Amino acid sequence: MVVINFTLLVELGLFLIFLWGTAVFILRPVLRLLDEREDNIARGRRQADEALEKEGRLRKQSADARSAFRSRIEKDYRRGQLEVREEHSAKLTEERRKSDAAIAEARDAALKEIEAERSSYAALSSELADSFFEHLGMRQET
Repeated sequence: MVVINFTLLVELGLFLIFLWGTAVFILRPVLRLLDEREDNIARGRRQADEALEKEGRLRKQSADARSAFRSRIEKDYRRGQLEVREEHSAKLTEERRKSDAAIAEARDAALKEIEAERSSYAALSSELADSFFEHLGMRQET
């Protein structure tokens, strides 16, 4: 049988003081630490999610910038090729014009020389004919 006496009441009081002390000095700080840890974990997860979203945006921006840069370089390259081709074509046309002029000039000079030679051959041929007939002892009548 349980006898309720002063000792039991003192032990009950001491036990309640122990429970109160444990709750105040041990349990509350531990629960506060657990809550802080849970908040830190949640904050870390949010920050990680935000960082992943930011990484995705940055990757997309980087890909867009690379694509725009690549297209701009290709466009500049094509424009440069076109300019070089046009410049080359203009130089070729100019050289053709110069060579055609030189050819025409040489042709004119050659034709004049041929004409001069032809007229000298006509006089020469009549002289040759006269000397041929004289050599044969015949006279050519003109």
